[in-house]
Amino acid sequence: MKPMPRAAMPSLTVLLACAVAVGAGLVAQRSSPSRAAAAAKDVLTFHGDNLRTGWFRSETTLTPTNVRASFGPLLTFRFPGKVYAQPLFVSGETVASGSTHDLVLIATAADQLYAVDGTTNALVWRRSFTNPPSVVQQSWVDTNCMDVNPDVGIVGTPVADRALDRLFVVVPTRETSNGATTYHLRLHAVSLKNGADAVPPVEVTGQTGSQRVSPLNNFQRAGLLEANGNVYVALASHCDKQTAVTHGWLLAYNATTLAQTGNLLNTTRTNPQNYFLGSPWMAGFAPAADAQGNIYFVTGNGPFNGSTSWAMSVMKVPPNLDISKATYFTPGTWAQDSSEDDDLASGGAMLLPDQSGAYAHLLITGGKCRNYGDGPCLKYILNRDRLGGAQATPSPYPNGTQPPAPALWQADTAGAMWGGPAYFATTSGQYVLYGGGLSGYTYTNPMLSTYALTASPVGLRLLSSASYANGCLECRSGGSQPVVSSNGMQPGTAVVWVVQTPGGSGGTITLYAFNPSTMATLYQGAAGQWLKSPGTTYQGGAMVSPLVANGKVYVPAQEQVTVFGLRGAALAGTKPSTVTLAPPATALAATARGHAAAPHRVLGRIVALTGARFTLRTRAGALLQVDASEAIRSGDFSAPLFVGKPVLVTGTRVGGVFHAVSVSRADSLQGGPDS
Repeated sequence: MKPMPRAAMPSLTVLLACAVAVGAGLVAQRSSPSRAAAAAKDVLTFHGDNLRTGWFRSETTLTPTNVRASFGPLLTFRFPGKVYAQPLFVSGETVASGSTHDLVLIATAADQLYAVDGTTNALVWRRSFTNPPSVVQQSWVDTNCMDVNPDVGIVGTPVADRALDRLFVVVPTRETSNGATTYHLRLHAVSLKNGADAVPPVEVTGQTGSQRVSPLNNFQRAGLLEANGNVYVALASHCDKQTAVTHGWLLAYNATTLAQTGNLLNTTRTNPQNYFLGSPWMAGFAPAADAQGNIYFVTGNGPFNGSTSWAMSVMKVPPNLDISKATYFTPGTWAQDSSEDDDLASGGAMLLPDQSGAYAHLLITGGKCRNYGDGPCLKYILNRDRLGGAQATPSPYPNGTQPPAPALWQADTAGAMWGGPAYFATTSGQYVLYGGGLSGYTYTNPMLSTYALTASPVGLRLLSSASYANGCLECRSGGSQPVVSSNGMQPGTAVVWVVQTPGGSGGTITLYAFNPSTMATLYQGAAGQWLKSPGTTYQGGAMVSPLVANGKVYVPAQEQVTVFGLRGAALAGTKPSTVTLAPPATALAATARGHAAAPHRVLGRIVALTGARFTLRTRAGALLQVDASEAIRSGDFSAPLFVGKPVLVTGTRVGGVFHAVSVSRADSLQGGPDS
């Protein structure tokens, strides 16, 4: 995870004959008539709509002019856990107390959910899905994968429903009872009024033949989709692990009852080769849906045969997930790409609003660079009405030329994509944005590029581009997912927002704002940290996407969300305030920065032991969950330790887990440290 900026937007004579009525083309979430006015600014799903355009088109406050003049951080929300999920915005919600709020919903990897008032910044309600020490979030030690660390809780973006007054969210947990440890992956439907379960949660399950969903090994990285009265859950794997038991899934649940609607889809039904999983990762992008309810998603590296296995493919399936009715697009070089881990599913699929002309229904996607990163980083425009199946002609075609049908356009553009494109329109035409990344193995500044959508032939024409994220090594690990805010289609109101994420060693999250016409930088500012955890060598891919709502921009980070907006004269020279929603895991942050956190010493007896995790009964009789992965790394935790023996544990408390840096045998439970 490259072209030069241009001075101004040229005349778009080759654009579609007239701008489409994009409002009609966007697939909206259900909303009762009485809430129609209040819900105009709602952001209920990943990237704002089921097309996944990333276009927040009801932004009447922020403009290129005032963002350049007086934009900056207003405050920071603090709490435990990293935030991978895009925050959501629900306007005019009357909560359980009877008061009405514009709710900003924040979900964290510590399995916590916060609803804050978007105007006053006060906490309205909080929901914890853990009950330490018996119910806690999963961890990278459990999953044996550092892509998400240290906590593996809520990662995929939830989805909200105004008509049902619910927020749907998938919650992974690790639970201990009577010394036995079990793992769970549950779909919750919580009330927007107070965060309580509106109906009982259900286990996310699925089975095709001998293959089953694994609540530990399957990973819900992709955001949730609500369409057709269903909530759709896409599952992949942690890293490329456990290939014997992990497969790609798309599951449907009734939004009212949470009953599974059947017709499960396993995107790779054959027993895959090692490292090959054919799953919908999509870097946090959610499956998309068109006006007819068809579902679109992209699969990664793995086997392909077009009948039981659909790796390396763009998939279109009907609302009931009947795989016999599926259509797909598979590049001609899928086998080589798959063997080199150059999969499509590092990016998601974005649907365009309905077009005039011969090709009414278009889809844009892209993935990694070919040939171990040395080849072209291809992007595609596809005809959704004729995806075309497996392509006999190997790609790539010459850069920028028209490939044979059914692919309408493909080209090497601005590096690999970990995320997806964004779309917006004005009265002058339609535009697509790509957040680039690594090009080959040469680390370069990632690029953000604006393209005009052209009609004849269908394609994208580069208008302007900009460098950002100076010195960002391995930005491919975090990706960049641009979004756009504007006052409808009014020219001169669009602002492009992109979050630069740090590389493998961790560092600062940075928010950028650009003028899409010129790619001039309007704003650049720090938005928090994204750090590696004790015992890990890699900070994990951030792959975060900002929320723009009601004149503010919300940027996820580690243990915080930073809120940006217009500061004005009254805030000039002042520091942003901090609102603590729950005590953050400051000990973890300090240790991750290489500073010594104040250690705690606990004396107790091991009552259950699973891998690098154990349950300690302290001298006082309390049960304590201990993560000994750091002790293993340092060599302090050794095989002679076993259930029933007294031990002395030194480390730091993070949330409901005690992170041990040393574990040693004790002679007895008499004397010694306070437990």
